[in-house]
Amino acid sequence: MLQSGFGSNAMKTLLTLILCLSPLLLVAQANNPTEVEARLAVLQSDFQTVFQQSVTFSHEVAVGDLNLKFQGALDRAQEDAARRGDLDSAVVYREEKTRITESKGVPDQDAPDTPSPLRQLRATYRTAKAKLDADRAAAAEPLLKAQDQKLADYQTLLTTQNRLDDALKVKAARDALGTSLQRLSAAATGADPAADGYLGHLVWSPKVLAQFPKESNLVIDMGWIDGGDAVIQEAKRLGLKVILGFSGETLDAAERTAIPLAVANHDVVLGLMWRGPYFAGFTPADLTAFGNKVHQAMPKLQFWGAFVEKPRGRVQTLPVPPEVDAIVVISFFAPSPDEVQQKAADTLPGWMSKANGRPVLLEWTASGRKPAGLVPETQPGTLTAMQTARDEAGAVGLILGQLGENDGIVGLDEKRELLTEIKEKITRKPAAKPKGGP
Repeated sequence: MLQSGFGSNAMKTLLTLILCLSPLLLVAQANNPTEVEARLAVLQSDFQTVFQQSVTFSHEVAVGDLNLKFQGALDRAQEDAARRGDLDSAVVYREEKTRITESKGVPDQDAPDTPSPLRQLRATYRTAKAKLDADRAAAAEPLLKAQDQKLADYQTLLTTQNRLDDALKVKAARDALGTSLQRLSAAATGADPAADGYLGHLVWSPKVLAQFPKESNLVIDMGWIDGGDAVIQEAKRLGLKVILGFSGETLDAAERTAIPLAVANHDVVLGLMWRGPYFAGFTPADLTAFGNKVHQAMPKLQFWGAFVEKPRGRVQTLPVPPEVDAIVVISFFAPSPDEVQQKAADTLPGWMSKANGRPVLLEWTASGRKPAGLVPETQPGTLTAMQTARDEAGAVGLILGQLGENDGIVGLDEKRELLTEIKEKITRKPAAKPKGGP
């Protein structure tokens, strides 16, 4: 089940991610675990102990030593700048030390105005850190393979005893382990999350992440207001990326809570998404102001705007300011392939033009005119039609409905054929346009 070649630049939180890869391995925490659930929990506990002793401890010590050396170099650079009377440079070095002491790390890319000496120090740090991460990944791989082999042996034993339902539980644990490791491998190599496209879903509870289709790699966390970082931590365990979603009604909370939450979890949270700002009466100036706050908090954080495709039946004439890094076009009331195609043909050319080269994602929403939403009446092929619309428009990703119920609106998991359609027919990576095409 496990893939070879576990990546060379392992994520900073590899221990957390590996040790809790799947809730399926933690089911023995229930009040009355079955024999299989209890056995899975023992295997997981043994694995955690070995992983901590063999991989995590030495890596943490090595990174701590690297950070101390980096801070020493920054101290010397700050002192030199102070002696020369260069206040601006001295402050820059002091701020860099603060980043390290606050565990924010070195940014993936330098800002255009980063002083050359600091660029050089960061380059040296990145090279050394990449080597430590590669060493950790090399040490982790045989342990991960061994864990999978133990599960495989147990699965075989149960199968030979004709305990098929129990064997399927173990197989599900292996599948979840393998899927998570594939996602982690991509993250460990430093791959751009958008390089192979985005496929995401709205989520309010961490419990539903176990149902994420294999191709899906993006969580739109709508539950952070009440649940804090619960969804974020579960996404981290599963190797998924997160966008924190909010509406105009929760704008203050987004500034007060979501931005700091994103900064604190920047290894997994890509940024924030303001949903339906123009439909709710906000203006481009409001987007500019909030986008600036996001980017000032941490330059690498992204600010996405999600817009109704054709609000109240009218073409959206307001521009999208440059502070918005990515545009999400939300398709409402489209329960059939024909309706998806009609809406896409009518609205996407205008939105692609408005994006002016920025990434565009298409969203199919489960919200509808009926209390339970759109899922119960959605026809087979509807979500596949969204994929076709994505490819024809040149968009970089899809957000397909929600998982789990919220405010009476049911999720895709309530209609098995829709979830099956995603698993069997939807790909994360957009299809390339034919040469000479539109």
